[in-house]
Amino acid sequence: AVLRSKGWTWLHRYPTQEIFWTHAGRHFALERLPDWAARPMETLEEGQSKQEIVFIGMGMDEELIREQLEECLLNDEEMVTFEKQLRGEGHRFKIGQAIEAYTGDGWTRGEVVALNYREDEWPASKIAPYQIRLSDGTLIFAPFDDDGVVRKAEGAELL
Repeated sequence: AVLRSKGWTWLHRYPTQEIFWTHAGRHFALERLPDWAARPMETLEEGQSKQEIVFIGMGMDEELIREQLEECLLNDEEMVTFEKQLRGEGHRFKIGQAIEAYTGDGWTRGEVVALNYREDEWPASKIAPYQIRLSDGTLIFAPFDDDGVVRKAEGAELL
């Protein structure tokens, strides 16, 4: 049984920040490291580990743990898309695209008004893929390019 695990990993939603993984007993947490502590992915040297998780326990099924972790990795096609997004390329939507953004009030219709949006006070590594003008005129940003956050508006054609 796994008694404890800890380490560092990356999540697709925070591609330029390390995530601290900690697990002990019933407690499990993934915490973004502060920007000053994160090593941006693009600064890692060839062959340098990007993820490292240590498992501590007795009678663990190492093969099963490895298989389950492997299922979490991006396939080749997903990795190409991820690398494009990391470089600010490969957005699903263009400026002017009619979309729906998930807000505190549910799905709200809007339009993409900017790509690779950032605010002055944000750390240099933080870039939102889209700035969106909602139907009521409010400007928001999509923190990541994912159907759970922003999707093509019903009945709209892709630009």
